[in-house]
Amino acid sequence: MADKEQDLASLVAKIEQLEERQIITANYLVGVKRQLNQLTDKLEDLQRRVEPQQVVEPSLTNSPTPDQGISNDITNFSDEKFKVLRITQVLGVYGDMLLLEAYLAEDKSQEAPITAQEFWRLYNNGQKDFTGINLAGADFGKDSPKDVNLSQANLSGAKLSGSWRNNNFSRANLCGANLCGVDLYLANLRWANLKGADLSNANLSSAKLNEANLDDAYLYQAKLQFVELEKASLKKANLSKTNLSSASLREANLSEANLSQASLSETTNLSMANLSGANLKAANLEKAKLMRTNLSHANLSQVNLIGTDLEGANLQGANLQQAFYSTTTIFPMGFDATQTGAYLIAPGVSLQNANLAGMNLNTLNLRGVNLQEANLAGANLYQVNLSGANLQAADLCRVNLSNANLTGADLQGANLSGADLTQANLTGANLQQAKLSAVDLYSAKLNGATLSEADLRGAKFYRTNLEKANLKDAKLDGVMLSDANLNGAIMPDGTTQE
Repeated sequence: MADKEQDLASLVAKIEQLEERQIITANYLVGVKRQLNQLTDKLEDLQRRVEPQQVVEPSLTNSPTPDQGISNDITNFSDEKFKVLRITQVLGVYGDMLLLEAYLAEDKSQEAPITAQEFWRLYNNGQKDFTGINLAGADFGKDSPKDVNLSQANLSGAKLSGSWRNNNFSRANLCGANLCGVDLYLANLRWANLKGADLSNANLSSAKLNEANLDDAYLYQAKLQFVELEKASLKKANLSKTNLSSASLREANLSEANLSQASLSETTNLSMANLSGANLKAANLEKAKLMRTNLSHANLSQVNLIGTDLEGANLQGANLQQAFYSTTTIFPMGFDATQTGAYLIAPGVSLQNANLAGMNLNTLNLRGVNLQEANLAGANLYQVNLSGANLQAADLCRVNLSNANLTGADLQGANLSGADLTQANLTGANLQQAKLSAVDLYSAKLNGATLSEADLRGAKFYRTNLEKANLKDAKLDGVMLSDANLNGAIMPDGTTQE
């Protein structure tokens, strides 16, 4: 029953999309035909004046040549385009030629759709220009063309896969299309209609999507680095876990969009964009540009705002609980971040009892920070600097501390069960009574560290440096220490390893 309801809902959605397309097309054609009638009147008036003199322009009876002022590109025109050119030569208005071409392309896209097989037949015969073609619902399988022009094409509901790099989809209708995992690197999708399209895991890096319609589009885990989305509409689009690093979304409409855990770091430009009501929970906005951006009622909880520029942004009603920022973060004038529940991240600050569970804090400088009894369970602290930090009784269960600097840190009584401490530097650290069961200490440095009474059952000590470490009364049941450096270490029974 659930499948039938889903199929029915899908059918209703497609009908609505078709109705919307028909309304837009009808309105468009009314305007185009009105202007075409005006052009016809001009032509008839000109013919009335020319016919009595029996003067016929050579350009109307013969193919134009470069000597007659037309470029060498004329040899590449189709018969249809050539007819349009001859009319516009009489009128002497190049813009009218573009208008007529748009009319003919729109007419063409309303014809009965052709199959993918027919498309491939034309393509294999050398055709590259498919302007305005109707390929609605076509399934291209795993094959993909190169250097084709699909501008203004109707690809609504079509299924594309494989590599469609560099192809031209400007003004194409891809409404509801299945583009899951498709490679559209450097593709031209300006003004394209991608409403409700499935672009999950797609590669849109460096693609041009300026002013495109991506409302309700599904872009989960899509690659959007360096993409151009200026003035694009992404209302209610799902961009969860997408990579938008260095993308340009200037003046884009992302109202109520889902950007949870998305990467918008480095030089991502969101200035003057509309993110009202958007979900940005746990997104990375480090060093992003959000000048004069509308973030009213947006969910910014657990967001990385290190070095972010929010000058002139609208943060009315925004949720910044557990978001973190630095002294280099620029907030709107008069905005007090300390009243929002956000955390200031800087060396030596107090974050005692802070809830940072599951947050991405990798590579940050937390030297000397007070994190006593803080909740960091499941957090990403890769390569973080926690030297000299107070982590007494902190919850670091399943945390990623690989390559982290914890020299001289106080971890007494901390819970590090299941943590990843591979290649971490814990030289001189205090881990007395700490819970380190099932922890991975591959190539970690624990020389001179205090591990007395620590629970190390099931820990991995491959190539671990425990030189002169204190392991007195530590629980080491089932632990293999043969590959560890124990020179001068105090063993659980109180003896010193030679």
